[in-house]
Amino acid sequence: MSDGKLDRVMEIAELCCGIEVAKLSPNSALDQDMHLYGVGVWDFEAELASLFGGFVYEWPWHRFTEGSEKTFGWPFSNIYNRLKWGYWSGYWPSHKFERLELGHIAAVIEKGEWFEP
Repeated sequence: MSDGKLDRVMEIAELCCGIEVAKLSPNSALDQDMHLYGVGVWDFEAELASLFGGFVYEWPWHRFTEGSEKTFGWPFSNIYNRLKWGYWSGYWPSHKFERLELGHIAAVIEKGEWFEP
């Protein structure tokens, strides 16, 4: 995989998630690590497609992250999660989505077609 594609994918992730590139890695997953969902996913897909082609829209995004907005907005989601999972639990709730990491996204772009992580 070319580092240029990975660097560009990480820059797009920073733009869509607000997480600095320095805090991202090829192993950063959309749902589990970056908490990317809803409009953020749509923006991420659109940015990838504009640079690398429309085949990005054919990927099975629904397996890896939530495509719709959460029902509770900030700060209510934070309060809800703390009540549900325990204030000092020290862990995030289990995720129902498979991991899709930035490194895999870059590898798929490099290959030009979807393949399983």
